[in-house]
Amino acid sequence: MTAGFIAFGLGVPAFGLALRKACPGPAWMSAVATGIATLGVAAFPLGDGPDTAHAVCAGAGYATLAAVPLLAAPSLRGATAQRISVAAGVASAVALAATTVGTASGLWQRIGLTVGDAWIVATALRMVAGTMPPCSSGWTSK
Repeated sequence: MTAGFIAFGLGVPAFGLALRKACPGPAWMSAVATGIATLGVAAFPLGDGPDTAHAVCAGAGYATLAAVPLLAAPSLRGATAQRISVAAGVASAVALAATTVGTASGLWQRIGLTVGDAWIVATALRMVAGTMPPCSSGWTSK
């Protein structure tokens, strides 16, 4: 599991840097922060002393992961792409917030992380394939 966290922790910032070039706005910074938080989760595994550092890193990772598609939405071209991005961000945020209540926290965690990760993978694939339309300047100053 630690190896997976490290791979994700390095890969998502690389995606973030590519996103920075493809779409103006703060989404790329949230992606980089997600990777850094994930490396923190790997550095502070559960059960190795106080779990506070793990919880702080995981919480930061949850928030920044859900924020990536939300922050990208204003720059995406096309109403459908923007709606999908907002839906992914909201679904991820709601599911990850649900991990703090009830008994199904693991299920909600996996749903929230999967939705956020799926958005990143789909966006990265579109960027690599060259099928992602140029982004607008929704976040640039006027």
